[in-house]
Amino acid sequence: MDEVEQAKQQYGRLVVVEVDGKVLAFKPIDKAKITDIRAKLAKTPNLALDILTNAVEFCCVVGQEHFKDVASKYPLIV
Repeated sequence: MDEVEQAKQQYGRLVVVEVDGKVLAFKPIDKAKITDIRAKLAKTPNLALDILTNAVEFCCVVGQEHFKDVASKYPLIV
């Protein structure tokens, strides 16, 4: 069984993307994390890209070793 299938069994729904030949999979974000993100964005809107990138990285369950590289090359994908 590959990593994506294992993650599906563990987390259920996933968003799976391939960027530059690298597969990344993301679990759904929970409401508590969304509330935390909103609070951080309200306090520091100038850090929006960093805050949202960190939140997406938190949800990355497959391909974590490629996340920072992909996020730095394609920040708007994140």
